[in-house]
Amino acid sequence: MTSLLRLYVLTFSILLSLLAAVALRGDYLLHRLNLVWVGRSLGIPGAMLIIGSLVCSLRKRKYIKTGNPKSTLRFHEFSA
Repeated sequence: MTSLLRLYVLTFSILLSLLAAVALRGDYLLHRLNLVWVGRSLGIPGAMLIIGSLVCSLRKRKYIKTGNPKSTLRFHEFSA
């Protein structure tokens, strides 16, 4: 049990830390290159894709009853 917990928790923690480091590094580079507008322009569509993915997950777990499961799955696959 301990080895499984260590394996999954440690792996997740390392991957999450790497993701955060890459995001911070990208933000730093955008600011250094005076391309702040790129982050501002992509923030809203990115947030909308995350919200759409959340809706697809909630629909799959039947917390949301409306909508066609097939079309939400297609949207999820397209946005991924």
